[in-house]
Amino acid sequence: MKNNLLTLCIFLLPIFAWATHNLGGSITLQHVTGSNDPNRYVITLETYTDPANANVDRCAATLVIYDENFQIVAELVDVPRSNGIVVSGGGSCIFDSTRLGQRLFPAAVIKRNLYVTEYVFPGAGNYTVLYKDVAFVPNLLNVPSPLEVNFVTKTRLTIPAAPSDESDLPIFQNHPIEYTCFNQAWNFYGGAVDLEGDSLVYELITPQTFDESLAIGTNNPSAIAGYTFPDDAVYMNGPLTIDRQTGMIDWIPNEEGGYLIGYAVVEYREGVEISRIERILTIEVRNCVNQAPVVKENLIPAPLPNEITTHILTLFDPDPTDSLYVDYNNLNQGPNGLLNPTLPDSAWMEVETWGFSTGWVSQPGLPVRVGNFSGEPSDSVRLMIRWRAGCAPPNIRQRPTAFVAHDNNLNFVGNVETRRSFFFLLKMDTLGLERPKNVLVGPTSFGKAKVNWDKVICDTLVGRYNVYHQLLSPGANLPYDSTLSPTDNGMILSGHVTGWANSEFTDLPPGYNGTQDIAYVVTAVYGLYASPSGESLGSHIAYYRGGPLSNELDLDPNIYIFPNPSSDVIYIQTKEGERLERVMLWDLQGRRLLERKAHTSREQISLKGISEGMYMLEVKGQQGVVRRMIQVNP
Repeated sequence: MKNNLLTLCIFLLPIFAWATHNLGGSITLQHVTGSNDPNRYVITLETYTDPANANVDRCAATLVIYDENFQIVAELVDVPRSNGIVVSGGGSCIFDSTRLGQRLFPAAVIKRNLYVTEYVFPGAGNYTVLYKDVAFVPNLLNVPSPLEVNFVTKTRLTIPAAPSDESDLPIFQNHPIEYTCFNQAWNFYGGAVDLEGDSLVYELITPQTFDESLAIGTNNPSAIAGYTFPDDAVYMNGPLTIDRQTGMIDWIPNEEGGYLIGYAVVEYREGVEISRIERILTIEVRNCVNQAPVVKENLIPAPLPNEITTHILTLFDPDPTDSLYVDYNNLNQGPNGLLNPTLPDSAWMEVETWGFSTGWVSQPGLPVRVGNFSGEPSDSVRLMIRWRAGCAPPNIRQRPTAFVAHDNNLNFVGNVETRRSFFFLLKMDTLGLERPKNVLVGPTSFGKAKVNWDKVICDTLVGRYNVYHQLLSPGANLPYDSTLSPTDNGMILSGHVTGWANSEFTDLPPGYNGTQDIAYVVTAVYGLYASPSGESLGSHIAYYRGGPLSNELDLDPNIYIFPNPSSDVIYIQTKEGERLERVMLWDLQGRRLLERKAHTSREQISLKGISEGMYMLEVKGQQGVVRRMIQVNP
């Protein structure tokens, strides 16, 4: 698991000459904070269609909500479209000037439709919100008879028994409509951001359809019959893949036409799935030669707290007659990651443009545009992002900043301009996976190994420290790959200490025979919002190579301890009237529960208030020490 400063995601933006019908869409939900109804959510349906067909660009949409037993709990009928203009008295929809990316692509004809409503779920459980409509676009190569296949998008949400305000689903920052050139590498970033910092996992899925002659059930909606993943040999030079952690989809198409791709974004909190959004993506592959803008970046090590680091991105277009346009791209949904001054530990950015006649010139910010159409080579844009790393929660520090850059090529295919664009995401992170340092191991006075370490710098973010061990032959060293987790290195979890202020652990590993050496590694497990798993890589290895460890020691045979097990009292008796000097009781984590001086040959230890379990009793007499494991019964 690597602690990366930058995650850079590049993909091409769409320009289409599609026929009519549905192209893509998804459903997201946000919890209504402060409502008297704890299960109230805002539901947003987005669809992407060709506005030439008013029968598909609907003025209203109907959503169906059903439970895990496929029982319909609600039909939200005629949810009005929240963008565009609806003709009074019914009829077809009249669209306003809003078009998908109109500011960037005036010739594009794709329409993004939004339908927003609120709904109060009836209680805890698993619910699915479904939207279905007629027909996909007709020129899809990997869907048989797409005009006869119903369009479906759906989202599953878990309502907990004790709802919290942290129940918002991920937000998409990129449109699911794509355009690219065949025989060129194509990348698409899923564009989902979870503002609570829950873990997101991505997977490719087969798009679904709905049979209107059947009720909702286990087989309805169902996978599109005859659907072919675009990585079939007919359509590709390279397989279609998705990165499960980043959502990056990679592909090299080699046949012109339209393709339908489905992918799911699954949200996890503390290892439990709480939502699943199934999104439909459509891509048109064309025979074109225009090159997309290029970004070059300098990778620097992840910063330590209070260090100021500078990350430089330089952008240019390889086609000499194209201009270059650079701006933020978050679709006005959510902040621009660390470049948001209202957040703790925010970053700041300086923008410069370069021209042959001017050199580098400082600019007030984004957006910027450089170059012209006179045949002069494209100028460049330089973004210098500066950041002082701190200890803000990882859910803030890992929010990506989305940018878009596009060229200004004036070649047309039909009536659609073939300019090319890409998006890239800046994700700066540090310390969320910082590992403990300076681990030391030594013996305790009661026969165990004591492991100590230096707490991580952002210790207040730590939920617990895990301690791992491996038994070794005397004098042996453990082969260990520091880029892998302790378990991947074959180590065994000894236990953990809870709470960010602890940095000490006592241990006697199972199977220890008194002659072996012991290798120890410590990890930091961060709180709820750490990503991806919340656990750092291991510290350096510390070895215990001291004398034998033991839970039991008998240096004074004249001391007797009975009864064992016991539920109420333990007696300590010496032989021949030898005087006892001290009695101590420890739990298996090395915490001392009782200590008192003794002055007689017989002592009684009350177990009142001691929980059921194993403990170690240590008794010091005139001739030595006795340690015994005792079992406390209920």
